[in-house]
Parts: sequence; structure tokens; C-alpha cells
Amino acid sequence: MKRNVAIVHYNTPELTEAAILSLRKHGGEDYQVIVFDNSDARPFVKPMPGVTVIDNTRAQHIDFKRELVKYPNRSFKQGCVRGGEFGSAKHMMSVQYLMDNVLKDGFLLLDSDILIRADIDFMFMPDEFACGHVQTWQRSNNPAHIDRLVPMLLWINTPLCKAAGIRFFDPKRSFALQGGPYNNPANWYDTGASFLEDIRKNKPETHGKRIDIRPLMHHYQAGSWHRNNLDAQIKWLDKYADLWKPSEGYVLGGGEVKPPKQQDARIFICAHKDFRRPVTDPVYEVVDGRDGGDTLYGVPGSFFSELLMMHRVAQRDDLPSIVGFCGYRKYFAWMDMVPDLASVIRSHGCCVSENIDLKRPMRKHYAACCNVEDLDIATRIIEKTRPLFAPAWHRALESQYLHPCSMFIMPAKDFQRMTALIMSIVSGYLQHIGGDIDRRIEQNKRAYHIPRSTVAYQRRVGGQLCERIVSAWIDWQFPDAEQMPIRILR
Repeated sequence: MKRNVAIVHYNTPELTEAAILSLRKHGGEDYQVIVFDNSDARPFVKPMPGVTVIDNTRAQHIDFKRELVKYPNRSFKQGCVRGGEFGSAKHMMSVQYLMDNVLKDGFLLLDSDILIRADIDFMFMPDEFACGHVQTWQRSNNPAHIDRLVPMLLWINTPLCKAAGIRFFDPKRSFALQGGPYNNPANWYDTGASFLEDIRKNKPETHGKRIDIRPLMHHYQAGSWHRNNLDAQIKWLDKYADLWKPSEGYVLGGGEVKPPKQQDARIFICAHKDFRRPVTDPVYEVVDGRDGGDTLYGVPGSFFSELLMMHRVAQRDDLPSIVGFCGYRKYFAWMDMVPDLASVIRSHGCCVSENIDLKRPMRKHYAACCNVEDLDIATRIIEKTRPLFAPAWHRALESQYLHPCSMFIMPAKDFQRMTALIMSIVSGYLQHIGGDIDRRIEQNKRAYHIPRSTVAYQRRVGGQLCERIVSAWIDWQFPDAEQMPIRILR
């Protein structure tokens, strides 16, 4: 029978190449390998004998953005751990595509982050639905008690599965797509879970051939689905070089390498102190609140917080077409694996930090951590000077959700509009209080004496208002904004 092998690839060309080399080393040259490439940053471009690449880097076969929109209640908190961005669901969709359109005779599914270390020919089983490793719910720490066939090394018999109506991807049983309570069992069908469940229903006496794959391979751990540190990958590959390296001096990569994306975009990192920069992509640029003097309109920069840097950037004559902001400890979860930002803007208009649940209306939440009178002053200014924005602001005050940290990516013209609006409101606030936040705090000590807070934190009124206004303005102007989880560095 044909010995077809499939690998779903995502931004890890070195790991994928080494996986294929280890397969050749332990199973011979006659494996026909299909690489389904979902990369958005580092595609698989190395020409290799017997390897065919199905390029889905520009949604040529599966448009994941369109697919994910079908599940408006999907859980970003579950689905985007460590920048994975619904990696489990995308993996299942990709495998289903291969079953439906490419590998109709069956295939061995390999994760891109494994190295084969033994003969695996026996796994090609024409009489079994599947051959693989059953991970029990206890081992996978699955709160819904759902076992799964792990996709690291798994035989899938396409003809038998098709005849029995067994699919690898079931949208009603797919990790993080169904929303609802955190403990909703439908959210906890990780890759291979609904597949195993259906095989057990169709063939309860055996549910395929159950094997222990651990002696057959080494696993990098989650390298196939989340954004990885390249140096750590290379160290791991060097450690197990005897499993994949065909000759001394062999170098991973090479071939027709695509140049890095040149993005007409900047993501500005707000800072007010020296720090060790954790990202290297040239799309990032540090803006330091101390660069232009730590004051604005005679008011300490600490009052404005990130708004100080936003205001200064908005005055630049050389702004790129796309502008983003994050903090020196707060980043979008993809970190250095920056996606094509122009594509994000075309699809969603804006990218913003994922909503957090405040557990109470935003005004009550503000009152618990700051002097709510400041928020009410800003509200009166908005009602008087920004009547078109006022309804959206009141909806935000009543909502219990907030986009935190003033983090966003949007067209430059919209960034300038938003920043001008925020500055006008904050300037109106300063005019209302007489322009001296320290004197106001001193004269209203009781109002600013918040448990578990500090005077330094309370002084940041401009930044506190900025965060709330950014969140409300983006929801108003960009209702389809792509919400992305953030990563906070300690």
C-alpha cells in the first residue's frame, strides 16, 4: 500500500525538515510526504525529494479567519494560549481537508515537532480505522473527561472513516469553539478527541489499534501549534541530531528562502524606564516617555502614562500606514512572530487586546480602584463636546468588559483621530481641575485613598481614562476588530 505521510506545518521549518529527515532515516526513502503549510511568518520552503507542499499561507485552501467567524462565541482565553490562535481547531480543519481532498487512501499523520527514532511501518494498517496512542483525560488534564488519539504519530484510514461517517473535525466538538461556560464539555474536544469518540462508537471492541508511541519518537512539546523560540528549537534539534542529521555539516534550511515581510507598520512599545527588550522584529519601535522631557502641558508624564507617548507619536510626519501600541511588559501573544498586519487590517479594520471580564460594570470597576469622580468629569466632557461618541461611551460604562492596556493596531489616520479625541477629553479634564493633579490629590485625600493602591498609581488619571476611552472608541469604530490575547511579562 502507499505510504503517505502528512504534516501540518506552522512557522517551524527547521522542526519540520528534521522530522522528515528522521522519517527517512528510520523508514526509508519511499514515504510520500505532504506538508500542509498554514504559516503566517515562517513558511516551509526547503525543496526535499518526495515532499509536496500544499501552500495555505494566504488562505488558498482554508480561510481560517472566515471559518472562525462562524463561531462568534469562541473562547479566546482557551483558544489562544501562548499565541496558538486556535491551533487545535485549525489543525483539525487541516487534517479534515487532507482526508477530503488529498489523501483519500489513508495516511500517517505526524506532528511537525517530533523526531522518529524507530521503524513505524507497522502503523500502516488497512484493516483498522486508526493506529495510535490514546491519551486518557487524566493524562491530558481534561476537565470534561474526554480521551483523545494524540496527533503526534497517528494512522488514519480515510476509506474506513469515510464509510462510517467519521470525521477528524467536528465543529460542534472542537477545542474552544463553542463558547458558553468555561466548563462547557463541547469546548474541551482537543485534537483527536471527537475522532476517537466516533471510532469507539463505530468499532467499540477495538477502537482501532492502540499503541504506545513514546518509544517511537521524541517530542518537542507544543512546538507544532504555538509561536516558538527559534534558539530553543535549534538547541533541541542539536541535542537529538543523531535521529535526523544525514551527514556531518548538514545545515537545516536553505533552498528558496522567501525574504522577510516588509511591513508599512510600526508597533510602538511604550516605556518610561530602561528594560530588556524581549522582541527583535523591526516592526517594533520603543518610545520612551523620557525622550521629550517627562512632562506635557506642564503636567508630569506619569499623569498621562501611555497617552504621553501616543500623543507624541501622533504628531510625527513620517507615520507608517499602520500604527500599533503595546507596553514594555505587555505584548500581543504572538510576540516576535508578527503576522501580516495589512491582512489583519483588511479583514478586521483593527486589532485590539482581548476583552477581559471586569465582573461588574466598568464604572463600578473604576470606582473600586480609582477616584470615580474623575471618570464622571470625563463623562460630562464627552457628553458636551463629543455627542456622537457619547452613546458608545455610556454603553462602555455599563458594560463589564474592557480591552485592557491601551493595546491596538489600526490605520494611522484612525490612530490620529482616536488620539486627538482622547487628548481633547483629558485636556478638558485638566482644565476642569485647574491643571494640577498633585494638588487635587492632596486636597481630596479621602477620595484617592484606595485600599491596596498607591499615590503614584492614583496620579495616572490621564492613563486610566485613556485605557477606558481606547476600549470604548475601538468598539464603536471597529465592531469587527480582531481581539487578540496578550502576554504580560513579569
